[in-house]
Amino acid sequence: MGVLSTFVLTNRPALLSAPGPTANRELRTKIYFEQNRGQVDERVKFISRGAKHTMFLAATEAVYVVPMPADAGENWRSGGRERMSPDEMATLRHDVPGSQHLAFALRLQFVGADPTAEISGDGEVATRANYFRGNDPSRWLTDVPAYSRVRYEDVYRDIDLEFYGNSENNNQYDLIVGPNGDPSQIELDYAGAESINIDAESGELLINTAAGTIKQSSPFSYQQINGAKHAIVSNYELTGRTSVRFRLGEYDRSKPLVIDPALNNLAFSSFLGGGGNDIGNDIKADAAGNTFVVGTTESDIFPTTSGAFDTTHNGSKDIFVSKMAADGGSLVYSTYIGGNDTDEGNALAIDTAGSVFLTGLSRSPNYPTTAGAYDTTWSSGQFDVIVTKLNASGNQLLYSTYVGDTNYEFGSDIAIDLTGNAYITGYTNTPFPTTAGAYDTIPNGGTYDGFVTKLNPSGTALAFSTLLGGQASEFSYGIAIDNAGNAVVTGLTQSGPDGGGNGAFPTTAGAFDTTFGGSTDAYVTKINSLGSGLVFSTFLGGTGNESGNAVSLDQIGNIYVAGDTGSLDFPITSNAYDQTYGGSSNLDIFVSKIDATGNSLLYSTYLGDAGTERVNDITVDNTGAAFIAGSTDSSFPTTSNAYDSTANGQVDAIVTKLNPAASGLSYSTFLGGALWDIAYGIALDPANNVYVTGFTGSQAFPATANAFQTEWAGSNDAFVAKFGNYAITGRTVDVSGSAVSGATIALSGSSSETKLTDAAGNFIFLDALPNRYYTVSASRAGTVFNPSLFNLPILNDNRNLIFVAGGAPGGGGSGSNLSFAANSFSANESGGATVVRVWRDSGTITSTVTVNYATSDATANAGPDYVAASGTLTFAPGVTERTFSVFVRDDLLTEGIEALNLTLSNPTGGATLGTSAATLNIDDNGEPQIQSGGYTLGIVSIPGSLKNRHIVGIAASNTDGTVFVATDNNFI
Repeated sequence: MGVLSTFVLTNRPALLSAPGPTANRELRTKIYFEQNRGQVDERVKFISRGAKHTMFLAATEAVYVVPMPADAGENWRSGGRERMSPDEMATLRHDVPGSQHLAFALRLQFVGADPTAEISGDGEVATRANYFRGNDPSRWLTDVPAYSRVRYEDVYRDIDLEFYGNSENNNQYDLIVGPNGDPSQIELDYAGAESINIDAESGELLINTAAGTIKQSSPFSYQQINGAKHAIVSNYELTGRTSVRFRLGEYDRSKPLVIDPALNNLAFSSFLGGGGNDIGNDIKADAAGNTFVVGTTESDIFPTTSGAFDTTHNGSKDIFVSKMAADGGSLVYSTYIGGNDTDEGNALAIDTAGSVFLTGLSRSPNYPTTAGAYDTTWSSGQFDVIVTKLNASGNQLLYSTYVGDTNYEFGSDIAIDLTGNAYITGYTNTPFPTTAGAYDTIPNGGTYDGFVTKLNPSGTALAFSTLLGGQASEFSYGIAIDNAGNAVVTGLTQSGPDGGGNGAFPTTAGAFDTTFGGSTDAYVTKINSLGSGLVFSTFLGGTGNESGNAVSLDQIGNIYVAGDTGSLDFPITSNAYDQTYGGSSNLDIFVSKIDATGNSLLYSTYLGDAGTERVNDITVDNTGAAFIAGSTDSSFPTTSNAYDSTANGQVDAIVTKLNPAASGLSYSTFLGGALWDIAYGIALDPANNVYVTGFTGSQAFPATANAFQTEWAGSNDAFVAKFGNYAITGRTVDVSGSAVSGATIALSGSSSETKLTDAAGNFIFLDALPNRYYTVSASRAGTVFNPSLFNLPILNDNRNLIFVAGGAPGGGGSGSNLSFAANSFSANESGGATVVRVWRDSGTITSTVTVNYATSDATANAGPDYVAASGTLTFAPGVTERTFSVFVRDDLLTEGIEALNLTLSNPTGGATLGTSAATLNIDDNGEPQIQSGGYTLGIVSIPGSLKNRHIVGIAASNTDGTVFVATDNNFI
């Protein structure tokens, strides 16, 4: 007879009610570490259940248990790899998310670690675990405590180890090297792995196991100095078939060092919702990085802000509009918009003033409209299109109107031109309001027609409104406006020609494809600025089903369309990234680029795998790179620099960037938790940071620390996520400063790309990821650049590089360029020694070079404010960073911000100077901190009578060891 074991989580003080038979929810929202009270082997100290694994923490190892692939069988069992006993496996089937039959153990062993190190939980959480095994109460375990972190004290001498949960709801660990600790003691062995290797491009550790390849991000190491993180160069170094060490650059050994082997470029991620269903449908970003989200909410307590237009839920479904601050930590404003029935917000646009234009649909007779708007009366049909303009503060409607007739109308997308006209597209179960002289004013015979409507800047009249369709049904989903005011729309059509060759969806002569291909085709149509005719119109599809879901334009009017296809013969171009349909009987994504005339397919590619992929939005940067957002239920292709390269649950959101030629992926990642997660909207800011919105049903959807809403609120929540990038810009010039054009600039490291400098000598790489490693080199036939390359060991900001052409080919010295790591450094007055970093960031690093450094007064004075420093830094072969320290003195005065100058001079060994001047700013606003220590208690004998008075001198020292003698001593 088997043993019945029941595992129950509770969260004080409330009790969890049992879910109904159809419920399918995760039990937890955060990683925690459960103390072992006898529920597993006594060697285990803590247990943690992540989104994709279970982890057991023992004295000198962490055992990760992950599900085996569903098709793993007897061959694996007998393969001699690390595996568990049947009893262990039976237990782990209850513990491992997604595990049905087999689980695989990977042991992260800390080689040479102290097995007696103290292991303790930190940050006790409200969650408790209860185990009820069989019917013997003496075997039950109740009220088992859990913690947010587990710390190993002195796992190596002067080195601590700390485990915690990351934003993906997986386990992560840091190694904290104390002052004067030796990080070379640390060695990691991945017992149970077949082999490990290091990805040459990204620096990731690739752990090859029977369960597949597990990726561990390149390490990010840093020191916390004066309240800021200072990155330290760090990489993996193989020491054996399954073991590694950390290779570190120079750092201040008098301060703690943190080695973090997991890193991502998710700048922030936040839930956005209340207790009901909430969906983010579209997103835009302004120049400051604030994000604007529109969607639909069923929540009575959706997060709104004081003073917003409407803070009360009105009907079964309301529109919401939320503006989130650039750091993702707060709402600038958030408001409901709706009446007493169903209202849905589907798309938005923003103008330069920060006003929001939105469209969607309404079945509310009292949807808020404004006096003088085009149509203030609901048509008494099913749904009307709504168009609403919200002011920049989110507290007033500048205009709001219905657009519709007596049947069903759906507003899919909206765009605006430079003068504030709003263009809306969608579909209608006709009739629908059209204007005289429009291209198509008569319903075409199908159940639904597409429409394109232009509303004037005040929202008081239709500039034009036209239908678009054939004999069957059309659904228009996306719209974009070119510089001439022409409207480009995409969607799907079911309208092929009838038996007499009539009634097909309208196409134009010379367009890319004028022949209907399948039961449904995507279409791309450009309507002129007056709405009176077609500039071009083309089908886009194969013999299966297609839908064009979103459209975007580049600066010269090329058209980028993203949609879904079920066709083996969808038109694909040579050299496209993916030329093979992978969807079987499901759907693949397509991304196609069409020239501005509609005549030529510039590129077209599939995206997907064997499951179902859908795309919901597309946007394009100024280099012509397309970004898409959507969803997948399969092993969608990801890149080595992905935030998350592993599928998480039933359906994951996806975020993908194609290179400008669509011949490869620049970036592609999953985003999600254990259940359904779909991305509906994507946007870029001027710095090419990527913003995504959609909805999540996953309690364990990744939310970052300090985000506006870090907890799932119930049912489905909207989400807002930002993926950060940095720009690497620069110029190639000659010795006189004149431009050198046509130089080849190569970026390599965590990603690879090549650019040619323009006529002004400029180049730009927009998508460098934070905290990664890059090399940038310049070359041109017959030209020598000095420096010829820059090494950027840690990218924590935008970088601007100058390559100077000069000298004879093959000439020059080492080419090393020596620079301060920043233009300014900061220190607190009571902060003691401040570390100043100097980089060798270009040229060869195989030679020895030196440079002198010195401090000098600006508004701060050597002596009372800081200790003057000067000396020589020597960069031995292979060394790319050196440091020196400036000691800051405390005093009784509050003097605000004071500065001193830092300079580099006299480089040797063929090196040149880059950023050779910097400042150190001292925050001099605090009172001095007085510290005593190192004293000896003793007796001082003073000869003489009580009538004599003597002075006792007390020697004191600053924390840098300089000695002084107090002058204001008391007589005794």
